[in-house]
Amino acid sequence: MKNTKTLIKKSKMNSKYSDEKLDMHPKSWLSNYRQLSLWYLLKMGLFYSALGLVVAYSIMSIEYFFFDYEEPVFPISLIQMILAGPIEEIFFFGIPFFATGNPFVVLGTGALWASVHIFNASLVEEGSFSYSTFGFAIPHIFFSLRAWKSGKGWFTILFHSGWNAMIFGIAVAAGEFPLMIIDESAPEIDIVMIIFSAILMGITYPFYRWRLKRENKKLEKS
Repeated sequence: MKNTKTLIKKSKMNSKYSDEKLDMHPKSWLSNYRQLSLWYLLKMGLFYSALGLVVAYSIMSIEYFFFDYEEPVFPISLIQMILAGPIEEIFFFGIPFFATGNPFVVLGTGALWASVHIFNASLVEEGSFSYSTFGFAIPHIFFSLRAWKSGKGWFTILFHSGWNAMIFGIAVAAGEFPLMIIDESAPEIDIVMIIFSAILMGITYPFYRWRLKRENKKLEKS
């Protein structure tokens, strides 16, 4: 009797989380999400972020133990960290998807986005490359691609900015760099990012509506 109850309980648990399991499987990494609730999207974001952390720390361990290389940390303002969310998500994922509707194009622009993170620590100079940041970004490509494809690109913007703000807070608390709301040494960078993010967010919804109309016309013709 106990075994029967245990099997029933396990069966209910498996059915309850079946969508999560299917969405976490690599075979689903180019498909739409099976659910679109905020809680479900958050779970997917945390799943891909956890994968990114595993990749990042694996790279850092290889760098440290085999190549005696420690990635440098350079200070950045809170505004830059938060605005990286809308700028990067819209520019590298949203616009390419709305313009083409092709997930493989978005994979390409996402790979470009991840590659840019190699130079996340500083300018392009020897000894300042951030390979672990690149490694962390790779799983996020699929999270963003699937969210934009599912019509929930706005969630990736919030998640990306929130994650960056959390990392910023942890880094400041750990003493890795000082608390900077605005980059006082180069405030023009923050100003440009504010303007650019506002422009991108302003064109996102009209672009989304345009893509939606195109898809509806295709459905009507078929």
